[in-house]
Amino acid sequence: GKNIGGLIEEKYDTRQYPYGALARRTIGYVKDNSKSNGNNMIGLEGKYNYILHGNEGSEWKRITVGKKWIPDFDSTIVKAKNGMDLLTTIDINMQDIADKIFRKNLADESDIEGGCVIILDVKTGAIRTMVNLRKNKDGGYNESYNYAIGRAGDPGSVFKLTTLMTLLEDGKVSLQDMVPTFGGEWVHKGVRFKDSYLKNKGDKISVKDGLKISSNHVFRYLACQNYDNDPERFIEKLYEYKLNEQFDFDLMGLAAPKIPKPSDKNWN
Repeated sequence: GKNIGGLIEEKYDTRQYPYGALARRTIGYVKDNSKSNGNNMIGLEGKYNYILHGNEGSEWKRITVGKKWIPDFDSTIVKAKNGMDLLTTIDINMQDIADKIFRKNLADESDIEGGCVIILDVKTGAIRTMVNLRKNKDGGYNESYNYAIGRAGDPGSVFKLTTLMTLLEDGKVSLQDMVPTFGGEWVHKGVRFKDSYLKNKGDKISVKDGLKISSNHVFRYLACQNYDNDPERFIEKLYEYKLNEQFDFDLMGLAAPKIPKPSDKNWN
């Protein structure tokens, strides 16, 4: 237009995710603290912002006749310094496969809020995949909440190993001890427990083999036989292992564990 010519530059800063939505919640971001409330440090970027951030630069600007701000090259300019890189254990190919399969399964369910898929390296415990999908208002699923760390839940099969540790440390059993299978059905205090894995496994199974097949019955039976009359001892061991405490993790927002005691009102 009149009195204006040449290149007019306008700068916009945007956050780019090289793999789109894959592991977006795990990767995370840092919000502008001046414009938002609540948790502003999300995911790995939030946890390690002090490493990734680098050092901010500075420069003086002056206004032109056309009311545009431009750098004042006659003043001192301090260039910004890049932060350090962060290497994760995530395998993006495995992440992609898990994400697609999980989305496909969620599409068949109408009453699910969301969920997560975690794949660990067996030898090292390194997290190779962490998919977190939460239903949005349009019925689709986004990586908007980290269920993997943000929600407390029942520990599942990990408690079989915890039970075995307690039994071994207290000298209650050995790995070679045999446990009756009861044909996969065991009645205890009027409650019938079923374990389909043991239906055709013979009359007895060793503690070691019970762990191999992750048998519910073997460790339920051993816990009841050895700690029914002294549940306080079993719970004490869990506290010794510090399973009731949060541990330092690469992501913030870890849900607090809760292990009830026999003295609690909700104990059963």
